[in-house]
Amino acid sequence: MTDFQALLTKLHQNLAVLQEREAKFGGQAPLELLNQINDHETAIGLTEQARQGRLAESDWREAMKPLLVAIENRTGEASSVTIGDVAGGIVGSIIAGRDVNIHLRAEPDSTALREAYLNRLLERCRFLSLSGIDRRAASVQSDARLHLSAVYTALLTYGLEEPGRETAVAASLGPTREVRHTPALAQLDRHPRLVLLGDPGSGKSTLVDFVSMCLAGEALGHAQANLALLTAPLSDDDDAEKEAQPQPWRHGPLLPVPVILRDFAARGLPPPGQPASAEHLWRFIAAELKTAALGAFARPLAETLHKQGGLLLLDGLDEVPEADQRRAQLKAAVEDFARTFTRCRILVTSRTYAYQKQDWRLTGFAEAVLAPFSRGQIRRFVEGWYRHMVELRGLHPDDAAGRAEQLKAAIFTSERLSELAARPLLLTLMASLHAWRGGTLPEKREELYADTVDLLLDWWESPKTVKNPAGQAVVLQPSLAEWLAVDRERVRALLNELAYAAHAGQPDLAGTADVAEDALVGGLLRLSQNPDLKPARLVEYLSQRAGLLLPRGLGVYTFPHRTFQEYLAACHLTDADFPDRVADLARTEPNRWREVALLAGAKAGRGSAFAVWALIEALCYRDLTPHPPLLKGEGEKKGEGEKKGEGESFDQTDAWGGLLAGQLLLETTNLSQLSPRHRPKIERIRAWLVAIMEQALLPAVERAAAGNILAQLPPPAERDLSGLEDLAGLVIGGDPRGGVGLRPWPSPSPLTPLPEGEEDSHLPSPFGRGAGGEGLLPDILWCDIPAGPFLMGEGDEQRQVDLPAFRISRYPITQAQYSAFVADGGYTDRWRQCWTEEGWQNKGSRQEPRHFGGVFGLPNHPVVGVTWYEAAAFCRWLTFCLQSSGDLPLDQEISLPTERQWEKAARGGLEKGAARIYPWGDEPDPNRANYDDAKIGATSAVGCFPGGASPDGVEDLAGNVWEWCRTRYREPENETLEGGNDVPRVLRGGAFPYNGWYVRCAVRFGDNPDFRNFNIGFRVAWVASPL
Repeated sequence: MTDFQALLTKLHQNLAVLQEREAKFGGQAPLELLNQINDHETAIGLTEQARQGRLAESDWREAMKPLLVAIENRTGEASSVTIGDVAGGIVGSIIAGRDVNIHLRAEPDSTALREAYLNRLLERCRFLSLSGIDRRAASVQSDARLHLSAVYTALLTYGLEEPGRETAVAASLGPTREVRHTPALAQLDRHPRLVLLGDPGSGKSTLVDFVSMCLAGEALGHAQANLALLTAPLSDDDDAEKEAQPQPWRHGPLLPVPVILRDFAARGLPPPGQPASAEHLWRFIAAELKTAALGAFARPLAETLHKQGGLLLLDGLDEVPEADQRRAQLKAAVEDFARTFTRCRILVTSRTYAYQKQDWRLTGFAEAVLAPFSRGQIRRFVEGWYRHMVELRGLHPDDAAGRAEQLKAAIFTSERLSELAARPLLLTLMASLHAWRGGTLPEKREELYADTVDLLLDWWESPKTVKNPAGQAVVLQPSLAEWLAVDRERVRALLNELAYAAHAGQPDLAGTADVAEDALVGGLLRLSQNPDLKPARLVEYLSQRAGLLLPRGLGVYTFPHRTFQEYLAACHLTDADFPDRVADLARTEPNRWREVALLAGAKAGRGSAFAVWALIEALCYRDLTPHPPLLKGEGEKKGEGEKKGEGESFDQTDAWGGLLAGQLLLETTNLSQLSPRHRPKIERIRAWLVAIMEQALLPAVERAAAGNILAQLPPPAERDLSGLEDLAGLVIGGDPRGGVGLRPWPSPSPLTPLPEGEEDSHLPSPFGRGAGGEGLLPDILWCDIPAGPFLMGEGDEQRQVDLPAFRISRYPITQAQYSAFVADGGYTDRWRQCWTEEGWQNKGSRQEPRHFGGVFGLPNHPVVGVTWYEAAAFCRWLTFCLQSSGDLPLDQEISLPTERQWEKAARGGLEKGAARIYPWGDEPDPNRANYDDAKIGATSAVGCFPGGASPDGVEDLAGNVWEWCRTRYREPENETLEGGNDVPRVLRGGAFPYNGWYVRCAVRFGDNPDFRNFNIGFRVAWVASPL
């Protein structure tokens, strides 16, 4: 018989020595020492079970063999007596490998522990955490839980499918074809170190759970959760089921290790001021395993990560506080872990705005930004949701299918609901509310939050029941309001106050704040009319509830998402010195209070439109003298370093107030039914939005937001175009800046005589001129490019090129400007002569450019979705219009710029100094151009990046959209319009999804002239007509 007691004694002696040594390190013990302690603790547990007869000796031997070998190899430094000296014959034989005939499998304990770990992980990740919202889906015995495998919808990111193709000539047909929303899984497959960025509720944490579930399930041979589910084809944006390829994943069933970073920051980082390393992150992972009774798996896990690799999923970088340099410590720990575990792939998730600081970005990590849900993703989620409701709620399949169609119709026929549904979190809540309301949904964000909060609160404070043997429902716990003997509204008011206090006092500006148990319990006790209620019982009650407040740790609660924290704080502020206090908070600390202010305004406005306008006035109360609209010809006079509106003083507090007032205006008011008395407020907001863009008063993302708001305001009074908005295809908008929209025809402006030999009957009267002479023209601001030489190209191919003077549009052609061509019948026989023969044939039955929805179609954004043929036809149409209006001499024309003209406009001539790599200088800068580092993720209103202007004042040449040039790609000297689809045309400038390499002045690509995409547009040049 084995002397188990003697072995236990020696194990405890060794453990005491090791723990003594650990204490001397003061929380900084090396990993090897921690592994020794872990091995001893595991060996003690197994031996104790064997001593008590709860573990057969044969099983004990099998489990102990690798542990005792490891301990024997390590204890020389910790103790003068080895295990073999005291364990008796059987243990000594196990260690020495003699006298006992034992046939051991290869580390059977590791296999069993690995399986236990994977099973636990699979069980933890396979259910959607918000399932408790829909009480009707829950039985009286337990919560109904949504299976993640049933409703998960693959996420997409902004980015390139195949970056780096720039070196291949074949890529000339080229990068634009590869630009699409890339699956998040493809990004994870491609990049061994990846930071996945997204807005709140964009699905980052759900992705972490889904990937963990599928990898764990594949390793366990699970029938549903596996690699087939992980790589399932993407959803199409239409209703057709098309054959699609699986998403890429080339790494097999990697061992997943998910970590919630806020927990690591709270329990695993060293004290503030001390350096953090890979050891701290590893010790935290090992401690979490030990909490799950899987401490023995720490060593096999480390070996696997070192030898075979794995996937470490670090969720919620933004939820780690910035105070006390905790984020800096976390950054150091993650980067050091990556250096130590070189075979381990690492995914980190974060809110986008929280990852903007350069010194906070993780070294060696690629970045990808999650895109909002597309139509296809929304469709797939809704259909999956209601298929799952057949199982959870017993719906008939036909009924479930019908409800799915109703919800899809409600979403897709409402622009507001479509915008809300683009966020996975809100779509999940909408689906639950749809089931709860029996087929109706609120359209506004604030109303949706209000209903959702009501459901969460109802679940949190509702009674819990079970069925007794007779099948009758018996209350186990009363509702919270009943238990406190207080009105439910008073409970809600307390939660509002707690949310406000937590939000106001939160050290960092991301994630959810901690709500101290003392504050929650103390507040509820103060409300309570129940004299028998004890704090301990209330704590126990709260710890068993789920819904609007969730336990985060010992003595700490939190809200399930920052969205609800912000909404409840907004509810508190609407009852406390509204609107002045809300406005003051939002103007002075917008990053903290922005969402709260918008939600507060929307909530207050539900009762009275007066409340909304009062908050708008409080946010933006200071007048700014609007910069006068630039006149034709002024744009080219603005050189480098010179600002539009120079001499005016701006306050960033006022700028934030103008931006937030504009956003609130769009979210809460019907702009088609404005009272004249509100016009001055709108004009004040408009002036600030223009200043934000032209003076770069706020960061790039906010300038883009200002441009989007400006586009959706009603037109200025002096540009009232009423009566013309209904013309088919015409887009107007509220951006007053010159060079962006449309202008009236000169009046009077007799048509310029046609060239000799031309017949009037061959040409139509220009747009809008047929009934009294009124009409609209694209309002183009021209920049003069002087004659002279410039340096074209780069490297060995750089050469000096001399060009005559020409003019080029300050901005790319906008949606509003192009819409005049569409509305004037530009795609019809009326203007057939503007099209090349090949272009007319290619156009077919199309009557407009391709539309991509959302911000891509805003009036002040560059027109996209146009082929080279369409761009060339627009130029010929505009030539005739400007000649007819008297603006353009008959010996000059409007054309696409040649490639040489485009590059000179970007670089400037030699008289401006040495050739620049970028229009502004030699270094990339996301504050000067809309490319991927700017984190805008779509086109932006033209003119959002004044700092990116070329030496001659031309803007948006770098980034935003690729621009068609007149030149043939393979024949750079050939600039004729003739040629079919087999003659690629040059594209210049890069675009928003591309990195900084692509927005250099010298970068050139090409594509077939019939190609169009969401990131291809054009600008125009004013040149002498060819002889």
